[in-house]
Amino acid sequence: MLADGRVLVTGGVLQTYTTGDARRGEGWKGLNRTFTSDPVTKQWQEHEQMRKGRYYPTQLLMADGRSVVVQGWDESGFQRDNLDLELFRPRQAARRGGRPARHRAGVGARRLLPAHVLDAQRPRAGGRPLPRGLLVHRPAGGPRGRRGARP
Repeated sequence: MLADGRVLVTGGVLQTYTTGDARRGEGWKGLNRTFTSDPVTKQWQEHEQMRKGRYYPTQLLMADGRSVVVQGWDESGFQRDNLDLELFRPRQAARRGGRPARHRAGVGARRLLPAHVLDAQRPRAGGRPLPRGLLVHRPAGGPRGRRGARP
């Protein structure tokens, strides 16, 4: 849920896994669509598409109202993790008639290794603010927790 009460929906199912084989690209395929739903007006609004599909992505609402979208299986059908990080900016979406800024011009689509995300917008206990933005830390175990594994 966004700060203004709208519900943000990202990704979804482009194609289901029925009798196909994920080793041949016939597995689950993620959808690259982005929508908001306004519970007051009962209206859905489509926004700009994400760079790649995401089946079961994770969203994190940050203190400044942006939403971070990570993970989910991509659109390939090989059930590969989508390692891009994308930001949804609701204020920009409203100014642009419902569309967030282009991915290559400010939405911040970046390829990341599996990581922990920390919202660094809030001040520390001592009162001094942390640097603005997003801090990303790669776990010591490497991708999927395997020591020494390469992405």
